[in-house]
Amino acid sequence: MIKNWIKILKQMQSENPDWLDPRYKNIDKAIYDDESFWKYVAMLGMGRTFQYAGDVIKKNKEIILNCLRMDGEVFQHISDDLRADEEIAMLAIMKSYRNLEYVSEELRGEFEFVKKAIIVDGNALEYASEDLRQNHNLVLLAVKRFGLALQYADDDLKNNLDIVMAAIRQNGDALEYADEELQSNREVVLEAVSRNYTALKYASEDLRGDKEIVFQALLLDGDAIEYATKAIKADKDIAMLAVTLSGNALEFIDKKLRSDKSIAKAAVARSGRSYEYIDKTLKADKEIATLALADWGWDIYQNAAKELKIDKDTVLLALTKDPDNLKCVDKELRKEADIIDWLKLVS
Repeated sequence: MIKNWIKILKQMQSENPDWLDPRYKNIDKAIYDDESFWKYVAMLGMGRTFQYAGDVIKKNKEIILNCLRMDGEVFQHISDDLRADEEIAMLAIMKSYRNLEYVSEELRGEFEFVKKAIIVDGNALEYASEDLRQNHNLVLLAVKRFGLALQYADDDLKNNLDIVMAAIRQNGDALEYADEELQSNREVVLEAVSRNYTALKYASEDLRGDKEIVFQALLLDGDAIEYATKAIKADKDIAMLAVTLSGNALEFIDKKLRSDKSIAKAAVARSGRSYEYIDKTLKADKEIATLALADWGWDIYQNAAKELKIDKDTVLLALTKDPDNLKCVDKELRKEADIIDWLKLVS
């Protein structure tokens, strides 16, 4: 029996998606209603193939319960009657909230049932009935469990302060789905950026230019300056704070400030890789290159100014950080006594 199942499963794994279509004359029709076979398929996590199961299987609650415990995708292919069965539907949702999409319309509109689904996963709000997505209490429950579920709420509730605050307290990035009016609300935005620095990009332009709000976001990650206004990116004090917290923030600040040595030094001291973003006028600065090399060897030496690539101190530091840099060292420089001694030391 198992050998026969394996043969069928090999056909299933072929490129032809209709492996169990009745047009496959060489497959025993009895397999469509074979309980043991379908349990085996579910055990293998191939629930999508239940679309080809016989009605005897698709309508049998006990069989479906057993199969669902092994593979939640089975639910999408069972009979309409069983998709309206609360026990089966809830088991399917516990496997994946996305199964709520395939639950009967009646159950998707039933408050208590959808409430249970949301307790399992706040994302379930996506597939609730339109009426329930307008329900204040249900939406509040959903966003408290998963802030980004705010995107599935009725538009009127996206402008509800209590619901939006609950959502961003769970995930600051929920600000993306708040009404524009609340994206311009200082209290709301401050709360959001204190949770997720990336929430700054969803704030109104005025608030993305608010120093206090940008400062709050920077405390979580210097890269938050990416989402600030041009005026903020050109503010030297804020730029310095950003690169001190995250060297790579140098990429996002005003170009003129990238030529400021104090800012460049702070950036490469934090992250050598930020050397890539400093102004070309500073690429040949030995002090900055040394700071960068001390943190990150390979890319820095690769991108260093020509005069630094032949500077013996710089070369030795680069080789110490990453011996592979030898590939880029000038052939004549490799003949220097210090370089030869280094090669002997590591060989």
